[in-house]
Amino acid sequence: MEVTIELTTKLRDEFGKESQQ
Repeated sequence: MEVTIELTTKLRDEFGKESQQ
């Protein structure tokens, strides 16, 4: 389950950066 959370966090981080840009 930890792996899924990490993957989701990374995906959200990438989306957030793209959204800010």
